[in-house]
Amino acid sequence: NTNNWIDSLMDKLPVLLSIPHGGTRIPPEVRDKIALSSNAVFNSGAAFTKELYNLKTQVAHVVTTDISSLFVDVNRDPGERPPKYPNGVVKSHTKNGLAIYKRGLSPDGLLIDALLKKYYYPYHDRISELIEKRNKAVILGLDCHSIPVGDAAASPDPGQKKPLITLTNGYGETSPLEIIQRLAVCFRQIFRLKESEVSINPPDLGSFIIRTYGNEPLPWIQIALNRSLYLKPLHPDNVSSRIQTETLFKLNSKITRALTLFFRGL
Repeated sequence: NTNNWIDSLMDKLPVLLSIPHGGTRIPPEVRDKIALSSNAVFNSGAAFTKELYNLKTQVAHVVTTDISSLFVDVNRDPGERPPKYPNGVVKSHTKNGLAIYKRGLSPDGLLIDALLKKYYYPYHDRISELIEKRNKAVILGLDCHSIPVGDAAASPDPGQKKPLITLTNGYGETSPLEIIQRLAVCFRQIFRLKESEVSINPPDLGSFIIRTYGNEPLPWIQIALNRSLYLKPLHPDNVSSRIQTETLFKLNSKITRALTLFFRGL
């Protein structure tokens, strides 16, 4: 019974919020090895997700990183390394197939180990620490993402309009069904969206973080907002010039209101 989940609400929402792909900084260990332009580096990440989900004053805990996921992806299994996994924990190529590093300068095993020790494991150590010490201050984990504009993978049916919000729990593997359904209702109500515009599970079944921590012992849900909600369309490739700052802050407020509505209904 979800009513037994919580006895009383604290000043902050009882959420452990993870933002694994909001960083933009290039690790100094690889800065001189990069083949990509600064714009290509910026556009290959999930910029502005830290601002979009900046709920530090509203939720119990926020875990994030300033390192770009293009160089250390904390939402990947640490064993997924190049060349077998070019889009793994330390990537060799972008999603579009562009080589990230100059010829012959891709990180070797020793450098990958050093990058993970400095940037990857502290992220997960912090999540584990907060889960262990959570008490009643945290009863839900959220892993926060964005969906690229026009991403074909953002819809289970290529002929349908892409969902604006996707919620994922691995078909019940990382949280009970009633929790994710309730959360979807709250997001539809606050964002004033149709049922088809807030997708549950397909096509994304969730990445490493929710599959690692989900239901052990916290329920975890992955949430992703389509970047069309805050990026200007038909603009040059420089994402930083496309951002609609005012819209971004309004979305941030709506996320807070949707979570507040969710917990009030428990």
